[in-house]
Amino acid sequence: MHNYLLIKNGRVIDHANNIDAKLDILIKNDTIDSIAPNISKKDATLIDASNLIITPGLIDVHTHFREPGEEQKEDIYTGSRAALAGGFTSVICEPNTKPRIDNSDILKKVIKRGKEVGLINLYSSACITTGDKHNQLINIRELKDSGAAMFTDDGDPVIYPELMQKALIEAQKNKIMLSPHCESSNWAESITGKLNEEPEIFYVKRDIALVEKTNTSLHFAHISLEESLNAIRIAKSKGLNITCEVTPHHLILDKSYEKKYGTLAKVNPALRKISDVKAMQDGLRDGTIDVIASDHAPHTKADKDLVWEKAACGMIGIETSLGVLLSELVHKNIIPLNVLIAKLTCNPARIFNLPAGHLTPGMPADITIIDLNKEWAVDVNKFESKSRNSPFDKWKLKGKPVMTIVKGKIRMKDGIVL
Repeated sequence: MHNYLLIKNGRVIDHANNIDAKLDILIKNDTIDSIAPNISKKDATLIDASNLIITPGLIDVHTHFREPGEEQKEDIYTGSRAALAGGFTSVICEPNTKPRIDNSDILKKVIKRGKEVGLINLYSSACITTGDKHNQLINIRELKDSGAAMFTDDGDPVIYPELMQKALIEAQKNKIMLSPHCESSNWAESITGKLNEEPEIFYVKRDIALVEKTNTSLHFAHISLEESLNAIRIAKSKGLNITCEVTPHHLILDKSYEKKYGTLAKVNPALRKISDVKAMQDGLRDGTIDVIASDHAPHTKADKDLVWEKAACGMIGIETSLGVLLSELVHKNIIPLNVLIAKLTCNPARIFNLPAGHLTPGMPADITIIDLNKEWAVDVNKFESKSRNSPFDKWKLKGKPVMTIVKGKIRMKDGIVL
């Protein structure tokens, strides 16, 4: 007995297959069966998507679900529900859990837990380095074989250039991506002292030079500065295999929001000048920035209700990302809708080699349906996430995911996670 879902009358935007047209999608069990105009199927459950946008399921390659070790902030179950509410069908979790994901045992447990929860496609990254001083390279082949989707030392840069060079070569050999965090960190400062320039710029330039030297690949996590972007733009023009991402908050909020929102606006990398925000928007438009990722970073109220210096860095974002991006970038004509969709679907899928990001028959039926014109107000008290640390609380937004389908199952409908 087959289960059929038929999505009718929607505007399908599938950048990978060069589709932007009014089409129907027939789903058979957990896969896409066909995409064509005017499909009819007698025994299918009908979804009327008139005046709605249908895209491949959104992908967030930079999230913190805090399990294991800090489940009071978030766990894989609540994080998965938050992802569905935000229109995301696939996520890659960061490895700075407690303990860090720097061995196969912990990695396998996280992946197994994601499958047990079974709400979304949950992937996990693993650390690049291990050891007390982050001075040993992880076994990249072993961790990749155990299911790592990428490698990153979240929260810290890779300090030692010879270690970073070795990591790049090993990652290339094993056909997997490194995604370094080029940012300031207490630990990095304790080893190297304060740098002569902004850490993000220093490490971006250093790692570009290492990629050029070794002819390898690299994906920069959450860049935030115009100077970093310019260095990446030049590197790409030379043909280096470098990609990068930006967060919604670095695309929309500038440093002045720190005064307005206090520690809710404390993030790493920090919010930047308005000129940097505009540069990030330019980088999206011209293709220098490949991916938008939330850096969803849940914290308890106690973690945030401290003086600035002691408060935790980070804000939640997976439930607000799409609405904020549609309201502030698409509806304000800063970037076109199809560019936004590419940065949330086919680009991250391609870079991290995920079986997602396009609506090809035979592919898993992971689909997001979006109402571009739905007006809504953010209410953190209604979030699926355990945490409430969002500066976007009470923002009035236009555009919202109204259905999230994972492997042919409707998992979120009209804001309700099923």
